[in-house]
Amino acid sequence: MKIRQILEQHIKNGEPIKLETQGGVEGALFTDRGEFIPLDDLGYSGELGFFRISDFPFMENEAG
Repeated sequence: MKIRQILEQHIKNGEPIKLETQGGVEGALFTDRGEFIPLDDLGYSGELGFFRISDFPFMENEAG
């Protein structure tokens, strides 16, 4: 499943996430913590949830 599909499912389930563009870059805004992560740096893990790939380069990204 792609990251956008995973995000849309979490948004549909009521999680505090918004898809938006900042500075011409598409990403996810995690409104509960005020953190924007560009889609090209956003990964998902059943263990961690959403994460910055650049912060966890060795974590398996389930968002193929």
